[in-house]
Amino acid sequence: MLTDWHDRLELRRLQLLRYPPALGGVLLSLLALVSIALLAWPATPPPVPLPALDIPSLVAVDPVADRLFVSLEVSEGILVLDGSGHRALGTIALAGLPEGIAVNPVTAHVYVALPNGVAVLAESTATVLSTVVLDQRPSGIAVNPDTNRIYVTAQPLSASHGAGAVIVLDGERDTVAAAVPVGLDPVGVAVNPRTNRVYVANAGGDSVTVLAGSTNTVLATVAVGHFPTHLSVNAATNRVYVSNRNEGTVSVLDGDRNVTLTTIRIDGSPDELGVDEATNRIYVDNGQGSLIVVDGSTNRVRTALPVGRTIEGMTVDPGTGRVYASAGNNTVWMFQDRRFRLPQGRVIAVGYSAPAISPNPTGSCSCERPLQSTPPD
Repeated sequence: MLTDWHDRLELRRLQLLRYPPALGGVLLSLLALVSIALLAWPATPPPVPLPALDIPSLVAVDPVADRLFVSLEVSEGILVLDGSGHRALGTIALAGLPEGIAVNPVTAHVYVALPNGVAVLAESTATVLSTVVLDQRPSGIAVNPDTNRIYVTAQPLSASHGAGAVIVLDGERDTVAAAVPVGLDPVGVAVNPRTNRVYVANAGGDSVTVLAGSTNTVLATVAVGHFPTHLSVNAATNRVYVSNRNEGTVSVLDGDRNVTLTTIRIDGSPDELGVDEATNRIYVDNGQGSLIVVDGSTNRVRTALPVGRTIEGMTVDPGTGRVYASAGNNTVWMFQDRRFRLPQGRVIAVGYSAPAISPNPTGSCSCERPLQSTPPD
């Protein structure tokens, strides 16, 4: 049977070579099919223009509604984009500069940390429902959608440095449910909904405070690197990633035992970071214009994605694998994570005076080199 097929193929090849017009016809047909496919392929949409002279900063995503929320520093508002980044859906005015932003996809409420409290926004009407006034200055903010609790890192209004607290809000009543003392200068906060544990980066204390969400009590304090600023949790593996900005490292914590498993060396000053649970990849802003991609199974760097300037805010859509990052050059990026390929990205929103950047950056390498991962002392 195989011999017959080989004979037929060889006969067809000889016929095409013997009659050049036939071979030319085949090639023309292939070219026509390729041209039709290219015409049918959807073109990359142009970036959404940001409001004139405005600067994008923080980002948060609602994976259920497929909406992206971008804070604006000049107009002190929130720009709402569709998750694909194709169009703007509107803006929401705020009474102050946003310090943090988080979304509860179950209630479709957006929480924005402001200098005097937390604004609660309704996605459906793009309006401010209420503002929870606080007697401390908020910074980071995170949501547990399973319990409808919102966690806000805060410091006394009279102090720029010192012991802080985590303010716990009841998402049903929009009221303060508890205030839990933590370490020095708390900045970032993250939640593992599966374990109902809350993690707080104490920048001034070089530590992470672990809270029990069920009791609002401190379970442990874990020593990490110098000046930790942000955290992200992989709920599937129960790993917590902490960026140590002044040390050039990312600490990897075991969520079960509340200990540091390893430290990953990052070239630069790591700050913002996010996790894609589906691919077990960690995205780290290196503070030098690149988004570093780390393989969570090996704690090794996979690639570096250029964004041009320091990243101001980052978030990951767990449903689509999209990674959103706002950069200091007035651009908002979207990278598409893929399980068996390196991420690719493009600018989805651009502001005034943003420099020209490659619209579709890819990773600079597909390396599997270790970043000097070391066990804790």
